[in-house]
Amino acid sequence: SCPGAVCGTVRQLELDQYFHHIIDYFAILVWVILQKTTFGYELKACGLSRDAAQYAGINSKRNIVLSMVISGALSGIGGGIYYLAGTGQYVLEKSILGMGFNGIPVALLASSNPIGTIFASLFISYIQVGGAAMQPAYSSETIDIVIAVIIYLAAFALLMRGIITNGLRPYGKGRWTANDEC
Repeated sequence: SCPGAVCGTVRQLELDQYFHHIIDYFAILVWVILQKTTFGYELKACGLSRDAAQYAGINSKRNIVLSMVISGALSGIGGGIYYLAGTGQYVLEKSILGMGFNGIPVALLASSNPIGTIFASLFISYIQVGGAAMQPAYSSETIDIVIAVIIYLAAFALLMRGIITNGLRPYGKGRWTANDEC
């Protein structure tokens, strides 16, 4: 047999991998719902333009409430898995405070794509774990600065992509000109 500490560590790693697979399955399920179902189309339509969705006959109030319920359920599942996997501390004041703010850069980097959130969350978590490992040499704010710079550069790249695509579109093909009437 193996020593207790080694077996406990191996069991914890197996449990962590099990929970990571559950999270991946949830992300794939959300992607399938959003991309391949009528319900997902209605949710995206309400998110993009509530007035246009109502004009198309979609019950926007119901879909907005359902999107909040689904996001709350997914957040609760994520928090439960965080603590059940054993990686979280059981002191709420220390660990949960920054988790919501970590979701913002993950969603921005993933462009709100459920599959992209897996990779973006791994990227942000690796930056934070690596920064925590460098803690004696660097201050903890350095990690936040690096993440902020990445977010700004990602947003700037999206902005420039929009400017370039609008700039390359010829006049008269959906582009507003100064001679157009309001």
